[in-house]
Amino acid sequence: MLVSLLLAALPATASAQSCRPLEGSWKLTARASFNIRSLGFNPYYEVRAVDLRLHSTDGRVYQYWAFRGAHLNERWAYSFKADGVRYPTHTRSKLYSVPTSVAATWQNCTLIVDGQSRLFGKKITTMSTYVFSHDGTTLTILQSSDSPIMHIERRLVFHRKPHGPHRAKNRSGVERGAR
Repeated sequence: MLVSLLLAALPATASAQSCRPLEGSWKLTARASFNIRSLGFNPYYEVRAVDLRLHSTDGRVYQYWAFRGAHLNERWAYSFKADGVRYPTHTRSKLYSVPTSVAATWQNCTLIVDGQSRLFGKKITTMSTYVFSHDGTTLTILQSSDSPIMHIERRLVFHRKPHGPHRAKNRSGVERGAR
């Protein structure tokens, strides 16, 4: 009886759970996030908007990042398998510390990513925990970064972008081509 109660209290395995799909396009919600200024080390290149697209196929996770600001338009893309093996990302940036290698695993429905990068010759390790809301509308990425000169904690909260075709809008908010 005691063994049955203990087994029932253990978290379910990923195969027994129905996890939200990884697929989707996400937009950073700055007001719900914490310490997003730490995404950029130079105030001139301050990050004001972040879009993230996630895609998974054949056991690989694909990430497409877009960072925008008054003086910034940076895009990164890389992929990896979530099998605990470290993979190179082949991603480069002139401005930021992008992951040069990634090791990732799934823990139930949570993606854990161990990214390593270099900035000004210093090694930076960033642990990212991807948590999807139960309804699939919110993705929260908790990050903890360590380098020889600092430790940074941040919370990035993204909301799923609507699916389907959309039309570009002009500055007045009116769809282009609409009469």
